[in-house]
Amino acid sequence: MAHNLISKKELFIVIAIVIVSIFVYLFISSKQAAGEYAQIIVRNTDSKYISLKNDITYVLPGNPNVILKVENGYFFFKNSDCPDQICVNTGRINRAGQSIACLPNFVSVIIIKENNENAIDIIAY
Repeated sequence: MAHNLISKKELFIVIAIVIVSIFVYLFISSKQAAGEYAQIIVRNTDSKYISLKNDITYVLPGNPNVILKVENGYFFFKNSDCPDQICVNTGRINRAGQSIACLPNFVSVIIIKENNENAIDIIAY
């Protein structure tokens, strides 16, 4: 006496949900705008804005072992002296809203659409 754990009808519903979920994810990710700047935040106080249009290598002031890079419109951590290397292994980002952080070195990077360097910060206001 063989018992099926899942019926054909239930299997069809699960497959349909997975396929719809994949299409929704692809649709949402394709609508995400490409960013123009990388905002580098060090120790939650210092901010620097780097354009994604020009290839550049940026060495973190005070820590020459942290090397950030912009190449072909993508931002990534080239090198870091942190023990887990999550920031380096995150890969390349270029869409507005994407971020990479290196917590041991107190560095976070957010891709933004516009350079808000002169904007008023509501928290500081």
